Amino acid sequence: MKRTLLVGALCMVGCGLPWPWRRDEPKQVARKPAAVQVLETALDRAAFQALAAGPVPQAPGARALYDAAEGARVGPLHDGLLVCEARVHGAGYDDGLFAGGADVFLRLTIGDGETRFTQQNGLRMYTFPVASLAPGDRLDVSVIDDDVFFDDTIGVGGAPYTGGETRVDTPPGAVVTCRPAAAGAVRAGRRQALAQLDRALDRRARVRPDLRAVDLGYPAQLNGEVVAAARGVLAYGTLAHPGLAARVERAIAIDAGWADAVREAIDAEVRSLPGPGSPTAAPEVGSLTVDRVACGAEATAARDGIDVVPVRNSGCVVELTLRADRELRLAPAGWSVEGIAARGELSVGAVEAVAEGEGAWRSIADGSRADGSPAGVVHLVPAGGSVRLALGLASGPRARLLRLGVRGAPVLLRLP
Repeated sequence: MKRTLLVGALCMVGCGLPWPWRRDEPKQVARKPAAVQVLETALDRAAFQALAAGPVPQAPGARALYDAAEGARVGPLHDGLLVCEARVHGAGYDDGLFAGGADVFLRLTIGDGETRFTQQNGLRMYTFPVASLAPGDRLDVSVIDDDVFFDDTIGVGGAPYTGGETRVDTPPGAVVTCRPAAAGAVRAGRRQALAQLDRALDRRARVRPDLRAVDLGYPAQLNGEVVAAARGVLAYGTLAHPGLAARVERAIAIDAGWADAVREAIDAEVRSLPGPGSPTAAPEVGSLTVDRVACGAEATAARDGIDVVPVRNSGCVVELTLRADRELRLAPAGWSVEGIAARGELSVGAVEAVAEGEGAWRSIADGSRADGSPAGVVHLVPAGGSVRLALGLASGPRARLLRLGVRGAPVLLRLP
C-alpha cells in the first residue's frame, strides 16, 4: 500500500513498520515476485519462456466475465479461465486517507501445480488460465499488497474448488471469490487473441532488410507487437497450448531467418554497386570513390602517413576521393560512418582526416575559417573540386560495404 509521506514523518510505511494506531495490521512480509525481463527485440525461445514465467496476462473484460458466471455450475474445468475477485477489509488496508488503500495482487496455486501471480490492479479482479481443474482440487490463494519497498501479506487461505463459485477465506485481511468463466466466452477470447497474433506475425514476416536503415531495418517495434499479442494469448493458456505453440515456433523461425535475409541483401548490394576504384553516385554531394582499405596489420602502413590520433587508433583505415558537384562545407560531425560485414555486423567509424590532391593529411576538426564559412564548418570544397578523406573504422569483422550518412539518405560503397 502506497501512503503519502508527510514532511518530517518517520519512515514507518516504506520501511515496513506498522502505524502506531494500527496494532492489528498484519506483520507478514511477502517476497516480491522475481522480476522477469522480456527482450522484445528478439523473437527467440528464451523471450517467450520469460514472458510465460512472468505475471499472468489478464483477459479483457474480467468484470463482465465474473458477473456472467454468477450462479453457474460448470463442474470440471478444461482449458478454462478462473475469474477471481479480492475483497480487502480491516487492518487499515482500505483506509482512503492513504492513496486509496492497498495495491492488491494475487498468488494462486492449484493443487500441487505451479504458483502463478498477477500484477496489481485497481479493480481487484484477476483472471487465471486453467488447464485442468476438478471439483475438490484445492485452491491456495495469497492476497498481497504491492508496496514500494516491501510487499505486505494481507491474507492467505485455501479451499476446495466446488465446480462453480468458490469462496476462499484469506485471513486476516481479505476474502477471494473465484468463478469459472463461461466456456464460450473463453473460446471467443482465445480466438480473438490468436487472430491478433496471426496479424502481428504476418506483418513481421513481410519485413525485409534495408541496408540503408538503422540496424539494417531490423523490425524491433514489430517484434514487440508480436510479443504483446502472444501475451494476450497467454491470458487464456500456456505456451504448451497447441494454438499458441505453433505460432511461437513460427515467430522463432521468422526471426531466425533474419540473418540469412541480411546476408542475401548484402550479397545483392555488393553485386549491384560499382567496384572499388569506380565512382559511386552520392546524391546531394557528387560522387565517392574507394581508393584504399587496410585493416589489422595492413593498416599500420596506411596509418603512417595520417598523423591523426583517431585514425591511428582505429581497426581499419579507408581512403576515399570525394568529387563535389556543388560547393560543400565539411564539418567534423557532418557524416555518419558504419562498416557492414558479411553477416550484417556493424562497425562504427568517422571521417577523421582530409587532404587536397597529394597534399598532407590533416584532421577534419582542424583548419582555418578564414573563408568566412559558418561556425563549425572547417573545410570548403568548391563545385567540381575534389578532396581525399580518411575514415577510421572500429575493429571487427572486415566490412564488405561502407555506409555513409551524407546530407540525406545513406550512401553504400562497395569495399574490396
